[in-house]
Amino acid sequence: MKPDSREVRVRSRYRMLKGLIVSLGVAFLFFTPNLPSRSQEKKPPPQIMRFPSAQSRVEVRLGQIEVFVYDKKGNPVPGLKPDDFILTVDGHEVPVKYVDEIVTEAPTRQPPELGIKPKAAKGRIITPYRPSGAVPPVTPFNTFIILYDQSHTGGLTFRTIKSQLYRFLNRLMRVNTRFMLVTLDPNGDFKVLNSLTPSLSDILENLDHLSAGTRGASYLVDRLTLIDRSMEGITTCAPVDIPTARTTCVRTVLRRVSRQVLSLAQEERRISLNMLKSFEHVFEFLAHVPGRKSILLISEGFDPSGNVYTDYFSSLVRRYVNDYNIPPQIEVDILRDLRIELQTYQTERRSYEEIVDRANSAHLTIYWINPSTPQSLFGAEADIRPTVSTAGATFDDIQYQMIGIAEDTGGVAWNAPTGFNRLFNQIYKDYSRYYLISFDLGRIPESLKYHKIKIRTKRPELRVRHRKEYADVPWSQRISRQLAAAIDFSELYPPKKVMVQFHPLWENLDRLKLHVSIAYPIKALAPLTTTADRLYDEIHVAWIARDRKGDILDRGYERLPIQIPVNNLNKLEKARAAVQYSKVLDIKPGTHRLYLGVLEAGGWETSAIVWEPPSIKKRSCPKVGSVILGSEIRMMNNPVDRFQWTKEGHILYKQYQIRLNAYHVYADTGQFGGFYQILLPRDFNRSSFYIRFRLIREGQGLLNEVPPTTIKLAQQHPPVLTNFFLLPYHNLAPGAYRLQLVAGTPDGNCMDTADVTLNVEKSPPS
Repeated sequence: MKPDSREVRVRSRYRMLKGLIVSLGVAFLFFTPNLPSRSQEKKPPPQIMRFPSAQSRVEVRLGQIEVFVYDKKGNPVPGLKPDDFILTVDGHEVPVKYVDEIVTEAPTRQPPELGIKPKAAKGRIITPYRPSGAVPPVTPFNTFIILYDQSHTGGLTFRTIKSQLYRFLNRLMRVNTRFMLVTLDPNGDFKVLNSLTPSLSDILENLDHLSAGTRGASYLVDRLTLIDRSMEGITTCAPVDIPTARTTCVRTVLRRVSRQVLSLAQEERRISLNMLKSFEHVFEFLAHVPGRKSILLISEGFDPSGNVYTDYFSSLVRRYVNDYNIPPQIEVDILRDLRIELQTYQTERRSYEEIVDRANSAHLTIYWINPSTPQSLFGAEADIRPTVSTAGATFDDIQYQMIGIAEDTGGVAWNAPTGFNRLFNQIYKDYSRYYLISFDLGRIPESLKYHKIKIRTKRPELRVRHRKEYADVPWSQRISRQLAAAIDFSELYPPKKVMVQFHPLWENLDRLKLHVSIAYPIKALAPLTTTADRLYDEIHVAWIARDRKGDILDRGYERLPIQIPVNNLNKLEKARAAVQYSKVLDIKPGTHRLYLGVLEAGGWETSAIVWEPPSIKKRSCPKVGSVILGSEIRMMNNPVDRFQWTKEGHILYKQYQIRLNAYHVYADTGQFGGFYQILLPRDFNRSSFYIRFRLIREGQGLLNEVPPTTIKLAQQHPPVLTNFFLLPYHNLAPGAYRLQLVAGTPDGNCMDTADVTLNVEKSPPS
């Protein structure tokens, strides 16, 4: 028997990834680290989620990396294909599978004045490629992050670039850009002054009030000047006629200056190590910020070894040895004492490499700018290098290290007091057009791994720039970042395919349980992988409950593995089948919002839903706590005394089983059933109140209403009144409806309502 054409199409559709085998057998757990320092903004600060215990095995998947290609005149080069690139990974040539040319369109009209928000331009992708499963889709906007180092930057730095920076930010709005403003402080922390926003006026306002740090080039020069003045004490030793006395005098001065230098080096090391913690924390946070991310790092640089002082001191010792005919043995003895400090350089050098690693794993491109370089203040002495007597210790310039951070992440650096527009023009070109190169590295690793990357073109005249290493992120971390982005930036992930219903069930006036019901249509799934006869996919669900301050009260995560026989797809899609998920959450007192993230792994379709508990304030009237409409009601042989939740997420109440799901679709003839809860004030002194149901058709108004039912109360009434309802109906026209519950008092002074939306469809012929 031949399969029908639909099945043939389905098989063809899902065989593209034949041979991929995914095994994720361990449920993920995650934790949220401490919040970054909060600014005065109203929006809760973003969080980072992790799933450290996840295990995964994916046989085939793609890596992607951004590449910028320019000609000799500095213009972007369009139209390159996979055959035009030569890619090596860890020294081995790897075929380029796909090349996407990303072009962000800018409007032809001139940009508006500063602070005025223009209509965002949409980007387009030339030769688009959307791999299913392994690689998240390209985010349709740019994210530009201003990272201001307040621990190593003086006030002059920002004032120097301020006007050019403001004009550049206004220009970036033409290429569909969202902005963030983050500061690093000397205590190893960071502050998000502006979370992800399209409003440039908010960014500019905070930039205007940004305070400068206490360190920087001027601070460094002041400290080096102190060393200079202390070294001048050797001049008092010169007139001493007795050689041994003169030698003792020189040694005393040098040892005193040496202790001063070591103290300055230790202070610099302490502040710089805090700086490294700031980078670690902020890059971990930025890893889940959506968009194609670039950082403008405004910093005068830092020295985690503190050797900038010992290096300078060693050069001064050499100069004084030559100028004052000091015995060379003194230089050897003094610098020997510094050798232990100098040897820390090799270990501290790894600090710069860790910054690059963390930036690359978070997919950040860093552009570094430092207009307050101290080189011009040092003059010729800036080029002095350690002498032989330092036993081969190496001193790399701070500026070179900062330039390396930018270049190794695919960005560029600028450390000159003028010409900033050249840097800003380069960033704008990078935003306007770039390539996304896809290549196959085989299996997704179980832990984060880095690969050395080198990309060039077959046209030697072209200039290619890209990050120097590719961070191979494990599957669990990819899922974690995507869910964290959906929860922290929920406005960017509206629910498109997933259907969610929230059913609150009050235990008392202070505590409730929330039934969350999710349905993801089978026809909306994109397979994570397939075999000849089976489709595999995953749904991931995470939630976070926060109080008004943004602090976390509760959190959780679950994974739903999916296996569907290919020959059942036709029937399931026609029947509008869906992946069902239910969860009952304890809503803790003080919960302000519940954030829910849903991710379908095959197509990386991500949705965010926000639920706010009903406001229960001081009142003297009844309030509708909830109206729960069941999708199906069954009679039970063994009644229960009070409502209970089943493992499947349904409700048992008296002799009824009320089945719940996210679909509220009903036949044109049947019955609505479920139950409602009325919240009664503790001091409610009425002997009765009424409830009534109304059926409203969307766009046409009230269709029908049930006569009011009077509910009498005992003198000691419960705070929450729960009742079952069953409402028959006949021959409703297909369409959208609202079932409304009204609760009020006979005198008309109190009334409250709650609606449940539903859809009616015509019953199929028998």
